[in-house]
Amino acid sequence: MSDPILSNPAPRRFPQWRSLNLDKLERNFSLGGGVVALISTLFFIPHLLHNTVVTQTQTPSAHHTCSLGYSLVKSTCQKSVMYHPSDYYVVFLGLLVMGALIAIFGYLRNRPAVAVFSLILGFLSGAAGILYFGLAGWLLVRGWRIHKFGDASFKGAASAARAQRATRTPRAPRSRRGASVPDAIKSIEPSKRYTPKGTRPKRS
Repeated sequence: MSDPILSNPAPRRFPQWRSLNLDKLERNFSLGGGVVALISTLFFIPHLLHNTVVTQTQTPSAHHTCSLGYSLVKSTCQKSVMYHPSDYYVVFLGLLVMGALIAIFGYLRNRPAVAVFSLILGFLSGAAGILYFGLAGWLLVRGWRIHKFGDASFKGAASAARAQRATRTPRAPRSRRGASVPDAIKSIEPSKRYTPKGTRPKRS
């Protein structure tokens, strides 16, 4: 008989409400992310009051020429671009609304809402959105650890995973039809039936 193998019981699942709520540390980070987004909207207020002129620069070519629309100023190609206040509406409203929602749901300890709004704000914030992508990913990973292992920290989740593996019980192997392995194997006996060869008729 082969050696017993380990069974694979279903992993333990902890109450779902624990993984949906934020703890104190996660709540503070969520509130901080919402406040940062709200404060950043103050930098857009001047752009909403009047037109904004932005100077774009470009490196000249080897022949000291600039692309169409650029002017060569002190070995640098420059172009002035005017932006209307309406060009900043989407970013301003996105930061204002998403920041407020992150702060509100962070205060209410709602993990899924904070993660979703952080992802949306990450797409709206451009390069700075990596901070909110990180916040959303961090919250989702910690929620998964709580749901599966009952601990949000990496060290606690690893310890719980080792404890779950240690509690697995061995089971004996069985054949497909429920019989034990030795009984399922039968020797093949040769057939005792013999068919004689036919006789050919003699030619005259």
